[in-house]
Amino acid sequence: MFEVSIIMPAFNAEKTISESIDSVLAQTFTNFELVICDDSSTDKTRQLINEYLAKDKRVRLVSNLYANGAAGARNSCIFESSGRYIAFLDSDDIWLPDKLKVQHEFMKSNGYALTHGSYEMFDESGFTKIISAPHKISFKDLLRKCDIGCLSVMFDKTKFDDIFFPYCPKEDYAFWLKLTKNSDVSSFSYIGVLARYRKQSTSLSSSKIKEIPKQWYVLRFIAGINRTFSMFYLFTYCFNGIFKHKK
Repeated sequence: MFEVSIIMPAFNAEKTISESIDSVLAQTFTNFELVICDDSSTDKTRQLINEYLAKDKRVRLVSNLYANGAAGARNSCIFESSGRYIAFLDSDDIWLPDKLKVQHEFMKSNGYALTHGSYEMFDESGFTKIISAPHKISFKDLLRKCDIGCLSVMFDKTKFDDIFFPYCPKEDYAFWLKLTKNSDVSSFSYIGVLARYRKQSTSLSSSKIKEIPKQWYVLRFIAGINRTFSMFYLFTYCFNGIFKHKK
């Protein structure tokens, strides 16, 4: 039994997954397991994961028990996890060595059910930008914009009845809404920038246009917001998102 279970979905991540796994194994907090789900990769991702299995017993590889995609892969890892606390790191992102230690102590000392943090966004061109997280994020805050980065999240699974990702567009955002909607839980930010998010080279304008119907679906059918308020929240979410990722 481990204190923290780290959830890592992986799909064709041969170029980045070793760096991600290394950043987990370099953590100063050591009472963790890293549960990886290889989501039918066709490159050398699984081969690279297998190399770590032989080196560190805290690293586990599980099969996807659900539908292919990030939600199914994460849910498969959560289902197989043993830790009280669940944290997330995708196979192209990176943690700094004290991330788990700082966040775990922050949660334990305050009795928080859900926490997040600031992180650095970077890309291969050398661009970097600090995404600063608000100290407290409620359900209503999330309707306007999502200031929770998945790579920074940790939650206490004993505090929630349903700890699995919904199968829908924007599944991580929908999951934060689900965790905060049916409870009095807000997410609180630990101090420091202890994670690095790898920004993929996609067109900002085209990606934001594609986000509109996805965001509408989550607001209407996951958050349960009526049409009038969904239109308002859709506009504010898109507006805030443009400035969040602007260089």
